[in-house]
Amino acid sequence: MAGRKINLLIVTDELEVGGTQQQLVYLLSNIDRDRFAPALLYFRNESRLLDELRAASIPVYHIEKHKKIDLMLITRIARLYKQLQVDQVHCFSLTAELWCSIARIAYPRAILHTSIRGTHEWYSNAEWLIKRLVTFASHSVVANSKAGSGFTASKVPAVKNKLSIIYNAVVRKQQSLRPVTGLTLPSAKPIGLFVGRLVNVKNIPCLLRALHIVKERGHEFVFLVAGDGPDREILQAQILDYGMQDSVLMLGERDDVQALMRESQFLVLPSHNEGLSNTVLEAMVNGCPVIASNVPGNAEALTHELTGLLFEPNNEKQLAEYITRILDEPTWARAIGQAAQRDANERFELNTMVNGFMRHYQSFSSSANVSAAQ
Repeated sequence: MAGRKINLLIVTDELEVGGTQQQLVYLLSNIDRDRFAPALLYFRNESRLLDELRAASIPVYHIEKHKKIDLMLITRIARLYKQLQVDQVHCFSLTAELWCSIARIAYPRAILHTSIRGTHEWYSNAEWLIKRLVTFASHSVVANSKAGSGFTASKVPAVKNKLSIIYNAVVRKQQSLRPVTGLTLPSAKPIGLFVGRLVNVKNIPCLLRALHIVKERGHEFVFLVAGDGPDREILQAQILDYGMQDSVLMLGERDDVQALMRESQFLVLPSHNEGLSNTVLEAMVNGCPVIASNVPGNAEALTHELTGLLFEPNNEKQLAEYITRILDEPTWARAIGQAAQRDANERFELNTMVNGFMRHYQSFSSSANVSAAQ
């Protein structure tokens, strides 16, 4: 492979707007085209990220998955391997890892990299079995946090011998430097923010309970919920039950979340579990103080009372105390945000992430390494 570009295929199940998918856009848009010929494959749920990839001249392939077990999907993936003369495949979801590892049987020259993108405590026994099998079949496993890799290694011991850790990148987008559009933000009330999918693992009901406590204490605020998902109607009903429809606004999916962060006095991430959250990193780089559940990924990103606040998971009373402190001590809160910004700029810089992946792929690029790995 020396002397020519490495044909690299990145694979994800979904291309909806999510943390992992945004990281893939960063990687593919900034990887050195003199050394790599990158492409992306996805199976379902396209989004505006598709336009970003096309604008960066990244070839994108869509192979639709028609049913739970789709043998034609495997055949079509194998054909794509041959069409692109793929040297290395890197999968960023369990579904992608399963089908791409099976397809590789028909195209064994491709190096297979798999991923750990969180703690995945919700995996079923069947999913952990699949993770063990794909780890056995892979040449390397790349995690984006110590928290995720540590938990996965406790379930899949083979991970330890194949593991590399490359932190996510955080990029201050140009849109974060201009005012928020299409939304009138209050000038007299402090603004809080949640950004993410409206799903069970994010534990937004705990956040709503905490906000209700703060509201009952007489504090005025406007809290913005930026995101969409299957729990939207349930959460809207809870907001009405608490009588907070004028204080908690459901914005739906936004493409200007960093601009919202710069306008907000604090951000809350109350998840049951997290890897290294892009939302937390983006808030840090934009100087927005973060209150997050004290789960391994969040604790890896934030230092309590220095660069953020960590509350015990599902403890709405403690979360309410920290929100109240942010509201009562704005100068102290700004200092927390500024310290987080300095820390994020040092640890989660874009070039560090991209160079980490390129070095990793190139370490598998020699003929000797390919033979040894296979």
